[in-house]
Amino acid sequence: ENLLFICVVFYIACIPIVNVLWKNYAAEKDVSSISYQNKITGTKENPFRVIMRSKHMVYLTAIIALSIVMSKLVEFQYGAIASSVIADEDQLTAFFGFWLSNLNIISLIIQLFITPRVVGLFGVGASLFFLPGGIFFGTAAMIIHPALWSAIIIRISDGSLKNSINKAGIELLFLPVPQEIKKQIKSFVDIFIDSIATGIGGIILVLLTFGLGFTIRQISLIMLSLLGVWIYLIFRIRHEYINAFRMKIEKHKPNIFKPAVDMTNE
Repeated sequence: ENLLFICVVFYIACIPIVNVLWKNYAAEKDVSSISYQNKITGTKENPFRVIMRSKHMVYLTAIIALSIVMSKLVEFQYGAIASSVIADEDQLTAFFGFWLSNLNIISLIIQLFITPRVVGLFGVGASLFFLPGGIFFGTAAMIIHPALWSAIIIRISDGSLKNSINKAGIELLFLPVPQEIKKQIKSFVDIFIDSIATGIGGIILVLLTFGLGFTIRQISLIMLSLLGVWIYLIFRIRHEYINAFRMKIEKHKPNIFKPAVDMTNE
C-alpha cells in the first residue's frame, strides 16, 4: 500500500514540469485551436465507417482488439496463480515488481536486437505470428500444469513480444493506409478500440470466472480457440496488406493527376 505514496510524489513532480512547458511553449499560442485543426486535418468522416469500408482496416482493428483481450486473460491467469501460490502480500508485491522489471528489460532487448532482424528477414506478415505463437506455448503450459513457472512463461511471452516484434508489425500494417486518414484512424484505434477491447476482456473474465466458474485450465482452452481466430486474421490481413500497397502504388503513378481522397473508393 505504501507504493501509492511514491506514485503521489511522482505525480506532484509533474506539476512544475507542466508549468515550464506551458510558459515556454504553449502560453503564446492558441493551443486549443491548434489541436482542433490537427484533429480535423484529412477526413471528417466517422472513423468507424472508414474502417468498415476497408477489409485491411477491419482485419487490423480486429487483430489489435483481440490481442488486447488476450492480454487481459493472460494477466488474469498470471495474477491468479501468483496470488494462490504466494500468500504473503509483501512477497507477492516483490514478485510482481521483480518480473515486471525483468519483463521490460527483456522487451527492450528484443526491440533493440531481435525485432529489426525478424521483421527484415521474415517480413511483416510472419512477424505477426510471434506473439500468438508465444502465448500458445504459454497457454499449452498452463493446460499441462497450471503452476507458477507456466504463469511466468505466458506473461513473459505476452509482455515481451507485444511491445517489440508485434508492435513493429502492427505499425508497419498502417503504412498502406492513406496519410489523409491514418492519423485519425490510429487515434481512434489507440483510444476507443483499446478501451472497448479492455472492457470486453473484463466482461469475458467475469462471465467465465464468476458466472460459469471456469478453472485456469478451462480459461486456457478458451484462449486456444481465440488464438485460432487470431491466426486466421493474420493470414487474411497478409493478403489485404499486399492489395493495399498495390492500390496505393497504382494511385501514385507518375504523370497522373491525383484528385482528393475518394472515401468511397477502397
